[in-house]
Amino acid sequence: MTVAWIDAGNGCGGDMLRAALVDAGGDFAGMVDGLARLPVDDVRLTEQVVRRDGLRARQVVVEAPETRH
Repeated sequence: MTVAWIDAGNGCGGDMLRAALVDAGGDFAGMVDGLARLPVDDVRLTEQVVRRDGLRARQVVVEAPETRH
C-alpha cells in the first residue's frame, strides 16, 4: 500500500495539491472519470507540464462556466 502524507499546516491550494498528486503518479484519467459521474455540466479537467522559474511542474486546470453561486 502506498501512503501520501500531506502536511498542510500552512495551507494548501486545492489546484496545486491536485496537480502534485497527478505529477506524483496519481490517476488523471480516474479524476476525469470521477468528475463525469457528478451531476454537473460543462466542467472539464485539463493537464499539462509547465515550467516556472526554471522548475518543471504539472498543472491541472478546472474549466467551468460562470455561475451566480
